[in-house]
Amino acid sequence: MSHDGTVRNPLPSGMGRFNYQQYLGKPFSAYGNCLNFFIVVQKEEFNRDIPNTPGEISKYFEPTETGAEGDLLLMKNGHRLHVGIMVQDKYCLHNFENLGVILTPIKRLKEMGLIVTRYYKYSNGHI
Repeated sequence: MSHDGTVRNPLPSGMGRFNYQQYLGKPFSAYGNCLNFFIVVQKEEFNRDIPNTPGEISKYFEPTETGAEGDLLLMKNGHRLHVGIMVQDKYCLHNFENLGVILTPIKRLKEMGLIVTRYYKYSNGHI
């Protein structure tokens, strides 16, 4: 683990349901922001067509007490919102400014200035 709390070495092969490893290390600019990255991964890994507008995304995810693989993590960094994708129920895959796509243990997000405010599970657009 690096000094910024990110996991540089991916989880052991076969861990997790989706191929998160292919995204690790890509530059922030490859997706432009955390939301675009989230939308791409939802499509490529989970075959979910989610509109790229915050108001529409809320129609596809519903709040839950704990997250599961592929769920959305909503975080705050001061007054800014940030989103990530749950991996293995204890990691967050996210596109973070100045670091690019990283995998961070959820319990270490706070060290990066990120506070998890809510978990959201996919609801197939039926909210």
